[in-house]
Amino acid sequence: MKSFVYNRRVYFRDTDAGGVVYHANYLAFAEEARTQALLSLSEDFSNVAMMQKGEVFVVVHCEVDFIKSAKLDDQLVIYSNVLKLAPASAVFLQNIMKNDTLLAKLKVKVAAINMASGRPISFNPKLKELLKQYIKTEE
Repeated sequence: MKSFVYNRRVYFRDTDAGGVVYHANYLAFAEEARTQALLSLSEDFSNVAMMQKGEVFVVVHCEVDFIKSAKLDDQLVIYSNVLKLAPASAVFLQNIMKNDTLLAKLKVKVAAINMASGRPISFNPKLKELLKQYIKTEE
């Protein structure tokens, strides 16, 4: 099983006055990783391309386990996998790591919606097929 891998440095803007990553920024790191994951599959799934088709992904549920703090200038690696694919949603498991140390574990459910109506729509079949290679069966 392969993972989407996204590398990111912690910048001053990501931290509090003590140089520790502010808790909400782990959500931003995870979103960056999911965005890059979709782009790595195809430019057809960039935010702009999807919006031009009237489609977007929205986060509908998120669980975060904060395990250890990331700090200023840390080099992070975010591993993203798919835990579940449903007709209009997907659950991603995202592990934020520094070297071999797990810093945060996120479970993020996203739904595909029509921008005009705000109603759920089925995932693009091509995207669904591409995501299958990243399915992880265990947490």
